[in-house]
Amino acid sequence: MGQIRAPQSVGNSNADTQVIDMARDVFLLDPKSNVYTMLLNKFEKNRRKITNPTFKHLEGRLLDETTQINNGAGYNDSATELVVDDASIFNTDDTFICDRTGELFLVTDVDTGTNTVTVAARPVGEVAKAALNNGDVLRRVASAYTEGDGIQSPNMRDFTSDYNHAQIFRTPYGVTETDKATKHYYGEALARRRAQQGIEHALGIERAFLFGQRNVIDPTGNNPRRMTRGLIRAITAPGSGGTVYDAGGELYEDEFNFNFLEPISAKGGEDRWFFASRRMISVMEGWGRNRSRLVEDQGLSKKLGVRVRVYEGNHVRLFVFKHKLLTGSVYGTYGIAVDPDSARYAHLRDTHIARDRQNPGDDQALEEYLTEAGFDYGPMEPNGIITGVTS
Repeated sequence: MGQIRAPQSVGNSNADTQVIDMARDVFLLDPKSNVYTMLLNKFEKNRRKITNPTFKHLEGRLLDETTQINNGAGYNDSATELVVDDASIFNTDDTFICDRTGELFLVTDVDTGTNTVTVAARPVGEVAKAALNNGDVLRRVASAYTEGDGIQSPNMRDFTSDYNHAQIFRTPYGVTETDKATKHYYGEALARRRAQQGIEHALGIERAFLFGQRNVIDPTGNNPRRMTRGLIRAITAPGSGGTVYDAGGELYEDEFNFNFLEPISAKGGEDRWFFASRRMISVMEGWGRNRSRLVEDQGLSKKLGVRVRVYEGNHVRLFVFKHKLLTGSVYGTYGIAVDPDSARYAHLRDTHIARDRQNPGDDQALEEYLTEAGFDYGPMEPNGIITGVTS
């Protein structure tokens, strides 16, 4: 038995007699880093119930607006047979204009096999005829039928389809029955682990929806493994139509508007979700000293539970979210713009807790979060990634 020969203090008395002052909360880092999937689930239009682990969607596009002269020597001002990059955008009785010269043309025949457009004797409009150069842009205007004429065969772009896979996300957790019966400062052990692993599960889905790549491993076997294509790959895949702009270091506001916002605004709506790395946020805040500012939308921030700032660009309005998963020397320089109409959370089995996963007779309680879902995306033209932003 110890003996104290001085006034008792915390230091000289038996520590077992002292009640530990332990907070009942457990501080978890980054509990709200799944901002993208949170947004997809927040709005019903961005959710889709699927009935097959491989799901598809249709995409519709209009005929292209322009094509170009494709003849190295160009054409003189009397030529009526013009080889172009893509003659399929024209139909007989259509008119088009040459951007450079302003001359208007009337189509009398189209040969899509040789990409040759035959036009009526020039000029047909008010601007005088002129020689054409290789690469001159020809812009569709409209059809111009004669009175009482019959109708031409339709010229329509067919629908295309794309697909993705639902990925099986599983996040197990559990405690022994002994630990379950033990009294903890933070409360009931299984409940606390359930809360912690719920965050882990949500972050796993978020990472897949950002960084995932589409594939099926062992597709004809008994147990195929499906992986969903994420947003970054959807935008950067060959032929996707998404904008990728490398800032290459310092990013000026005019550069951001001209080279990034301008191309992504050519299609889609007027609003974009913009997921920004910390460095991207810092750069944008610096612009506020001159013209545009990041202004918090307090109503939306309160509704979503995350801070939302608005940037009124020259072409689109950005709802800016700091994304804590965009870190490192590569992704830490990113900003990702998403048309809210171009993305959906597609779920075959929505997130739920599967209980009693332990084997019969095991003296433990084992559960898991289980989700079978994928990222469903539409045309990528309204979306873009800006990279390489350092200052």
